[in-house]
Amino acid sequence: MVKVLVDHGADVNAGDSQFDATPAGGAIEYLRELGGFLGIELSDLAFAIETPQVAWVRRFLERFPAMRPASDTQGRPFKQLAEQSGSAEILELFQLS
Repeated sequence: MVKVLVDHGADVNAGDSQFDATPAGGAIEYLRELGGFLGIELSDLAFAIETPQVAWVRRFLERFPAMRPASDTQGRPFKQLAEQSGSAEILELFQLS
């Protein structure tokens, strides 16, 4: 359906009048409601946990709380990475509800 709309001139980067949100952003937000995230988001959270960068982990989890029970692109649960990080602060972020 998206291809048909684009083939007929739909602008996939046009912002709406209320939030300036794009159709692609709407699709991504819908997928996030279903537990889907971009690969780069998953990889960046894993990196922040492993390095360990508490402020960035906190920022990710505040923006995307549904990432707590998720796994990275290699199937490693984020909570497991937090346990292995050696950072009590990061581990605590994954124990919050």
